[in-house]
Amino acid sequence: MIVMEKPWNSFLYEEIPEGGILVIGIPDVGLVGPISTSHLVKMWKLQSVGYFDSPDLPPVILFHDATPLMPMRLYGGYKGNDYVLVLHSDVAIPPQSIHSLASFVVNFSLEKKLRRVFLLGGIAVQERLNIETPKTYAVSVDRNLLLYAQERGVEPLREGFIGGAYAPDTEGGLQGEDPRASPALRVLPQLPRPGRVRLHTPGFLEDHRVQRRHTTTA
Repeated sequence: MIVMEKPWNSFLYEEIPEGGILVIGIPDVGLVGPISTSHLVKMWKLQSVGYFDSPDLPPVILFHDATPLMPMRLYGGYKGNDYVLVLHSDVAIPPQSIHSLASFVVNFSLEKKLRRVFLLGGIAVQERLNIETPKTYAVSVDRNLLLYAQERGVEPLREGFIGGAYAPDTEGGLQGEDPRASPALRVLPQLPRPGRVRLHTPGFLEDHRVQRRHTTTA
């Protein structure tokens, strides 16, 4: 009998509290997503709480401080009274796996009863080398989330399109699966500038620092 492997699996070192917030950073234009989530993990001192894995991911193991790391990791911690879960990926998602990952993230979010999901990504712009101050835009099928972003100084993306790993997530929201917000930072699409990403991303999400509690070091 042939046993079919699941497209995606989650492995958790500890339980994820209900009602948390998920922040996702996957490589796309300008590597905005992983640069942002890497910075947030360090700034908020989040702990390793698990990882996602798939047979379709590149066979890569990373090392940091002599410790092996899976390429698609979960970090968690408290930001005030909110539990923040960060999904950080060091590798690009293969095109054939994008739709299955989107469905898996939606199901994972519903199963863990996460109340809000942020997808951090970039958008390409003309004359990018002349941009001194990049802008931040929000994309969502949920008007309340767009209002939430506007109250924090982030305007909605009024014209344009979303492609790549985040497009199926937005499509899922349109089909009524799970609305989500997606702040897209206006940065260089092929020449990442970490300082600029760090300058703008935390301002959208942060009201106060993360307070670590009820977390363990993996």
